[in-house]
Amino acid sequence: MNQCSPHLCGICEYAGDLVICDGRCHRQFHVTRSEQESHSTRCPGVCIPEDQSSAPWQCPDCTACRAKCFQCGVVGSMDSEVRKCLATYCVRWYCRACLPLEKRTCGLHSCHACHLPFASESLEDVVQCLRCPTAWHLDCLQHIQRKDVNKVLWGVDRPPWKHMAHDQIRGVVYCPNHPLDPTLGTPAHDHISWL
Repeated sequence: MNQCSPHLCGICEYAGDLVICDGRCHRQFHVTRSEQESHSTRCPGVCIPEDQSSAPWQCPDCTACRAKCFQCGVVGSMDSEVRKCLATYCVRWYCRACLPLEKRTCGLHSCHACHLPFASESLEDVVQCLRCPTAWHLDCLQHIQRKDVNKVLWGVDRPPWKHMAHDQIRGVVYCPNHPLDPTLGTPAHDHISWL
């Protein structure tokens, strides 16, 4: 389930022609117009026929009222078994074990290194992992990456990159907990429950 509405596809995590889910998850996905087109690209996307493109659309998870915990991967019923992070624009869902009721927001809203909350929701100087609830101040992450002991962990193929979301520049990365698939350029697409 995907993060603070990053204007990246919820499946492949690349930008492009995206449709936003009108359901409760508010994730975005690449759009295809036929099943054949859907299976011919790196990202299967979601199939919305041309004649239905202006109608409200919900992803399979929202249609079934289920969500996948962004931390442990358990799939459960929305609100009873999994709940949404309460931070503005956050689109991540968590089971009760990973986001207990006494916590309002997930780990994407405070620095994993210094443990301080982020000063604003603009997240301009923040880097968030796209596959787990881990985020850093940009300065904290650069400090971690400069340490010799962490160069093997981070490697040279995982620099953070920036993109625009809600008229703000956002920093994102795949942290070392997620092995990269050389064909996809991302970790394996095992983070969407209906694939």
